[in-house]
Amino acid sequence: MTTEALTQSHLRFGWLLLGSFALLGLVLEGLHGFKQEWYLLVPVRRSHLLLAHVHGVAFGLLHVL
Repeated sequence: MTTEALTQSHLRFGWLLLGSFALLGLVLEGLHGFKQEWYLLVPVRRSHLLLAHVHGVAFGLLHVL
């Protein structure tokens, strides 16, 4: 695999991760904003989903950079 192909692969994967986990963040904000009980009543679930969102965005940024 050439350097250009590897670079393009990382960029594609990074932007895909950024887009999907940013969308997850918007969904989580919507759940919080509309006070969905299944999301708000279990603090462990909320923190795990938030951590998954943050780590996914960070991993996507790492690939893009």
